[in-house]
Amino acid sequence: MERSDFIWLIVRISAILSLIAIALAVFLASTDRAYGYELSIYWATSLTVWLLLILGIGIGLSIILLYEYEQRFWIIGIVVLLLARITIQWLPFIRGYYALHGDHMTHIGYLKDIIYTGYSNSKDFYPLTHILLSTLILVADLPIVPVANYSTAMMSTLFIIGLYLVSRCIFEEKKAQRITVASSGAIFFDRYSLYFMPNGWSIFFVPLIFYVFLKERELKCISWKILLVVMLFILPFFHPLTALYMIVALVIISILIILLSYVGGNFNLKKIQKTSAAPVLILLVSFLTWIFSFKVFYPNLKIAYMTIVSGNDPNKFLYRVEEGISKLGLSTIDFIQFLVYRMGHIFVVLTLSFIAFILFIRNKDYIKKGFDHLLIFFVISGYTMFLYLFRIFGVLPGLSAIAGERFLSYVTIFTPLFIGYLGVNVFSKTKKIKLKAFVYVSLLFISSIISIIAFFPAPHTYEPSPQVTVCDVQSASWVLSNMDRNSSHLASILARADRFSDLLYGVSHRSFLPPTKYIGDHFGYERENYVGLVVEADTYIIINQIDQTVYTTVWAPVGRFNEIDFYRLYKDFSVLKVYSNRGGDVWLVRKL
Repeated sequence: MERSDFIWLIVRISAILSLIAIALAVFLASTDRAYGYELSIYWATSLTVWLLLILGIGIGLSIILLYEYEQRFWIIGIVVLLLARITIQWLPFIRGYYALHGDHMTHIGYLKDIIYTGYSNSKDFYPLTHILLSTLILVADLPIVPVANYSTAMMSTLFIIGLYLVSRCIFEEKKAQRITVASSGAIFFDRYSLYFMPNGWSIFFVPLIFYVFLKERELKCISWKILLVVMLFILPFFHPLTALYMIVALVIISILIILLSYVGGNFNLKKIQKTSAAPVLILLVSFLTWIFSFKVFYPNLKIAYMTIVSGNDPNKFLYRVEEGISKLGLSTIDFIQFLVYRMGHIFVVLTLSFIAFILFIRNKDYIKKGFDHLLIFFVISGYTMFLYLFRIFGVLPGLSAIAGERFLSYVTIFTPLFIGYLGVNVFSKTKKIKLKAFVYVSLLFISSIISIIAFFPAPHTYEPSPQVTVCDVQSASWVLSNMDRNSSHLASILARADRFSDLLYGVSHRSFLPPTKYIGDHFGYERENYVGLVVEADTYIIINQIDQTVYTTVWAPVGRFNEIDFYRLYKDFSVLKVYSNRGGDVWLVRKL
């Protein structure tokens, strides 16, 4: 048997084994469904499922990076890798999670507004995501909540496809393209790939925009120009923060084009202005349209102005970190362990990217044809990294107004390209090439595992699972349908009532909600013997499993509630349990 035939046999056997492993993981997960609240999906899901999925990712990576004899080899590896990745993203819903807490619920509500009423809610500041998905749901007659849950995983593949297309514009070496795809598929850079959130969807869209931008500059074709104009114009309606990022990125590109043209002796100001200024203006016009349409950005501008003028940012990120460390009682070792669990893969990726940049400058590759594009992405990522650090350390007041900590997700957008560039240099060295290749692949595999550990909120990162159970939905539905909205108040702890209203009826239904109140620590038992002496009116309190579990386990050091507080509700004559389904309770507090 020839060597190529033998390798093809190994690839086929490996692919079949990985597909069996992924299918078996799906089967085991679907038969071990979650019927109550799970504090950690890692603990609740069988270890066998995790090992099978990690095996699928490992085989996919190995096929992509180690076998390069034929095109079909690495395509098989990509298919295996994507299947394992999507299965991990879908794992909560395969196991029976109804939805995920937080913005995920509200964005499902925006979907329901469009589907039930035929128009977008006036407070839907990111309408494009909801319009696209609601159109699919209406045309195909699909269930709303499952489609929203599963859609993000499918959309995130656009991110991988976009990076692959950009890599083809930069690298002639197929291996660099393969490493780019492998790293972008194997590593979960943030949790936007889990939740149904427009900010995440807009980030998935960014590599495709840059690909169209590069192709338009290369081909000067009207079809590419039209496509670029459309993509830039709709971007702010995906998410304005991504639009701001793109505006700054395009300005940086314009400056770099001028500098590179000047250094190369091809300086033509009119031509440069014509080719580089137009995209910035198009996006700026669209962004201003978004601002004037919703007027939601005005408070952010005011906050930014006040913090810059005063030089004092009351929302400094490090203040929040210190407060969290203090509340949870973390030691230095605990905090370091948290950073490794939560951001270890980011440290590895950024370190590899920095090494790639040093190598890029040392080799003077920025003067090579096509690599000027890679220089552009290095500069954009570096600039975004500085903005992120400025937000973390409070160097630039005002970044809190736009939640500047989110810039980290933008920093990592093009890191797979840098990893691809570095990988080519590692694999191209003839000395100890097998050892270096093995170490590099192992490093990417380890980064992938760490990213999986960080992907789902769980106690090891001092966060509760965001699981929404069927019982949670049923208890919220009962109280919203049966309570007296005119004379009663509504309260909840972690499972916010307004979020459940969004999930059940749409965001527009919030206007029908009764006044929602904050529940004091320990239900007010530190001040009074009865909750009825604390409330302002008769109040319905939703208490689900997540509330009792989280504050008596992972957030117990916070000291907001304890087991005695929940027990005292049963002895309090001003409190009556009016609904229970063994997963969620509704209590009616009579004002005394």
